[in-house]
Amino acid sequence: AVEEVLLSGVSVAEAAAPVELQNFSLQVPRWIAGSWGECAAACGESTKSRSVRCSSAHPARCELFALGGPPDPEGDCESFEGCAYDWTCPGGPGAALNCH
Repeated sequence: AVEEVLLSGVSVAEAAAPVELQNFSLQVPRWIAGSWGECAAACGESTKSRSVRCSSAHPARCELFALGGPPDPEGDCESFEGCAYDWTCPGGPGAALNCH
């Protein structure tokens, strides 16, 4: 016969039994990046920005536990939608054509 040893009123067999946890989830903090905004300049190369925040109410937790560093809040972009277009000089003033 196996002798049961008690630990603080709990048998070793009971203490070694798996514990079932219901509705338990471990929330590992992560970085959340928002959508990119518009380019700062309407014509040419520029920068765009986005919001970056921690999923935890305590941003220091992301610094400690999130995998990798935070995503870049700024990035390079280019836009030519706001550029003036001269049909007589389609390549711009620096093009091979003699434009003024």
